[in-house]
Amino acid sequence: MKKSSLNYAILLVSVSLVIFSCKKSATKPAVTTIADTNNVYVAGSINNGSNSTYAVYWNNGSRVILIDTLTNSEANGIAVSGSTIYVTGSVTTDAQVAVYWKNGSTVSLQNPNALPSMGKAITVSGNDVYVAGNLLGGSSQAAYWKNGTLMMLTIAGTTATGANAIFVQGSDAYVAGYSTTNNKTQATYWKNGMPTLLSGDGTQTTVAFGVTVVGSDVYIAGNEYDTDGNSTAVYWKNGEVNHIEGNAFAFSLTNSGSDVYILDNSDTNLSYWKNGTVTRVTANSININAHESSIAVSGTDVYVAGAANNLATYWKNGKAVNIFSKQSTANAIVVLPKIN
Repeated sequence: MKKSSLNYAILLVSVSLVIFSCKKSATKPAVTTIADTNNVYVAGSINNGSNSTYAVYWNNGSRVILIDTLTNSEANGIAVSGSTIYVTGSVTTDAQVAVYWKNGSTVSLQNPNALPSMGKAITVSGNDVYVAGNLLGGSSQAAYWKNGTLMMLTIAGTTATGANAIFVQGSDAYVAGYSTTNNKTQATYWKNGMPTLLSGDGTQTTVAFGVTVVGSDVYIAGNEYDTDGNSTAVYWKNGEVNHIEGNAFAFSLTNSGSDVYILDNSDTNLSYWKNGTVTRVTANSININAHESSIAVSGTDVYVAGAANNLATYWKNGKAVNIFSKQSTANAIVVLPKIN
């Protein structure tokens, strides 16, 4: 992975805010439903043909457009609680604005200084809705929102911070991302607002993109970058770094019981890592132009979402399922068992 890949990866955590009130904006055209033994929810974006994108989600292949005005919008995270579907991302008119949608209705996120912002990830715990994201005023500022109320994630002396993922266990909120001090960027996670800086070999740039907790063990997935921008997929367990694969990216992780699954992207293979073993999902090449963004597990079924040939796609146990036939991407996936 070259230096442009490092810049792209760090810019993934960069982006604005005007306050939105609850306003129904989603539209749902008729499409063919995809048959699956589970309920599959995917958040992403589609190209609207006017050099901009619409935020969307798919429920078993049925597409819901969250906002269809001539603005840029994107959906980066999705969560499901009962019959309620939550999606977070951003809407851009004059500035980029972090939002989340609840069953298609836009919900306000507090932003007292009206800075540009974006929502990166969302989770629900009981009646509480958590969104991780960034405020963008000169430099990125990591934050999360609990039920719409802003919680800044600050570290003294840093010039920039970013939030990419969130996980909630009981009353504890974990946010994964990065912090930059003296031109050095370091993978970082916050537990209830208290930061922990994660190291590689002490000289490399590191960025965290996923977090989960198994019992008392904290797992963080991310990447190390050398001085040429080449990436190594890594994870940290309780702060100790472990290398997965060179020339690869780790952008997401999840757990099923005590089993931990981590995405493993490279130019030659899309893969995932489970408890130390790499499983190849599909071959990759410049002609396939595939990438993975998110991973989910239901029972023995492993789903990874992303794009292939610029079309939103997920793979179930290695078999590709295309969910849209025009330029699009899938950014997040949630899979739940069907209840008969």
